[in-house]
Amino acid sequence: MTFIKSSMYYSIEKVIRLFISLFIASMLAKTLGLSKFGEFSLYISFTTLISFVASFSLDYVSMSEYAKKENIHKKVTNIFFLRILTSVIYLFFITILFFVFFKKGFYEVITLSLMYFFSSSIVIENYYLSLAKGKLISKFRLISFFISSVAKVYIIFNIENNVILYLCFAQIIDSVFLFVVFCFTFKNEFKLSYFDYKYCKYVIKKSLPLILSSALIVIYNRVDQLMINYYLGSESLGLYSIGVRLSDAVNVVIMSVVTSYIPLILEYKNKNEKKFNIEYDKLLKLVLMLLTFGVVVFEFCGEQFLNLAFGKDYVPAFSATLILFISLIFSTMGTTSSHLLISDNLEKYRLYRSVFSLAINVVLNVILIPYIGIVGAAIATLISQLYSGLLGYLFNKKLRYILLLNLKVFIFWNLNVRKS
Repeated sequence: MTFIKSSMYYSIEKVIRLFISLFIASMLAKTLGLSKFGEFSLYISFTTLISFVASFSLDYVSMSEYAKKENIHKKVTNIFFLRILTSVIYLFFITILFFVFFKKGFYEVITLSLMYFFSSSIVIENYYLSLAKGKLISKFRLISFFISSVAKVYIIFNIENNVILYLCFAQIIDSVFLFVVFCFTFKNEFKLSYFDYKYCKYVIKKSLPLILSSALIVIYNRVDQLMINYYLGSESLGLYSIGVRLSDAVNVVIMSVVTSYIPLILEYKNKNEKKFNIEYDKLLKLVLMLLTFGVVVFEFCGEQFLNLAFGKDYVPAFSATLILFISLIFSTMGTTSSHLLISDNLEKYRLYRSVFSLAINVVLNVILIPYIGIVGAAIATLISQLYSGLLGYLFNKKLRYILLLNLKVFIFWNLNVRKS
């Protein structure tokens, strides 16, 4: 029951953030216009492109390590230290890449990049989540998000020059606030004596296969936007960015349910196979129902919503957005089952799956974007996510039980699934 309550608070917070995010995105789209909104989205996509260097998949590893319930303060301290280190490395690389690929927007890109440094506090957040303290986390996250949102509204109505730069500063307020708060709440548990070189080496070794697959996932989640900007220009990117922002907003809510429930599922995984199957199935069925409801509502009301929320110039984003919503079903399956691979020390198979997903995504983008525009990019995302969440598990006997677990979500009678 504790995990259910924690998940409820965490999910409610995400829903609140979802509605505020949509409101802010609406104001940004209307105020900036297609071209500038596309430019702002391009900077965000670029800084996200190598964010896997900053995260180093330590977010995934921390959840798996905390579930073991031993030496947990020592683990948090060491993983947080590594996360700070990888964030500094990320800042170094993003600066180099900027001078290679961009001629303007240096301060905007560097400012947005700082968000991934301050996001290091997520490993502390995961610690509190493993203790089922979703209510505490939700309070902090709502406060930080409210401050960031107020700053964006102020900038929209009061700043005329360098508005994109100021919006970049407002974008990182959220992560800066959470960094300060979580570091402060955990400060008494940080001890230099906890530093363990051998444990850090173990975590890095565990993360390496994951960082490669995470890199591929991030790239194929953002490469479509960069390719749209290359083939079609910033206005088309502005259109597609609306669909991405809407699907990302929904995905944040869905992932909050998954993330808050994963510690419980991992606890059952090696102790009670029957209970694990039941809880895993419950989670994905809940996600499927939520997303199906969202897709149906958007199918009937999407064009009116886009017109009302963002303006008539953004209505052509309807078809691409609908396809991106559908792809979230398979994206969630891929993300959820990734935790199973990590728990079973099968990280390398996540890498293989990601390689093929990226290849599918890039090839389809090259073929489809020049001919059917942003809808082609959305179709490429859907097909690559279908492979990642389902078909990628078909060709290996060790992983076929995950395919059956995920397929089971689409049927409503009991199906006993065992690992081969």
